[in-house]
Amino acid sequence: MVIKKKITKPIKKKKKKKKKDPFKKKVTKSVSPNKEIISESLATLLIEQGHTKSGIEMYEKLGLNIPEKSSYFAGLISKIKKKQ
Repeated sequence: MVIKKKITKPIKKKKKKKKKDPFKKKVTKSVSPNKEIISESLATLLIEQGHTKSGIEMYEKLGLNIPEKSSYFAGLISKIKKKQ
C-alpha cells in the first residue's frame, strides 16, 4: 500500500554558520595603518601624496621625539601650511 500525503509546509534549508577565521584578525591588523610608526621620509611621502594633515602630525611627533631637529620640522610645517 502506497500512502501519498501532500506537503503543506515549505522545506526550510538550514543556514550554515560561518566559522570564524583565526587569520582574519591577524591579516586585518597587519594591513591597517600603524599609528606608532613615524619617520621623516614617511611624513614627506604623506605630504607629496596629499595627506597634509597626517604629514604635519607626523612632523610634530618627530619634533617631539628628536628635539635637536624640532626647529627644522617646525620650518617644514610652516612651509606646508603656507602652501595650503
